[in-house]
Amino acid sequence: MKPIKSKLPAGQRGSFYVTVTMLVLLGAAVTFALKVAPAYIGNSTLKNSMAAIMAKSDYKSMDIDEIRKELIKSMVVNSIEGFDAKNVVLKRESGNEYVDINYEVRSALVYNISVVIEFKNRFNK
Repeated sequence: MKPIKSKLPAGQRGSFYVTVTMLVLLGAAVTFALKVAPAYIGNSTLKNSMAAIMAKSDYKSMDIDEIRKELIKSMVVNSIEGFDAKNVVLKRESGNEYVDINYEVRSALVYNISVVIEFKNRFNK
């Protein structure tokens, strides 16, 4: 029996498997990015909202409940879901006051695999 000769050059043999592997990796990266990006966008919106609150002239005299109310209004207007106002805490350290907003976001990646993203934000009062 005569062996069948491939018409493809030696450099192109097996390129199908490489292409499929690259497409699977690209798909996994896009899926990961689409699941994680909203959490970072929400945190960026939170930072911008807090900066806007800090720019107000009466910020220094606001208590923590007023700051929470302002942040909740901003999160509702910007359609950021899952924000819990109890994560906004006033801390005093070495004579300075800080507003800490520490929280985590859980995002289901695929099936029973989830991603946990932890955010720690500190703002001067």
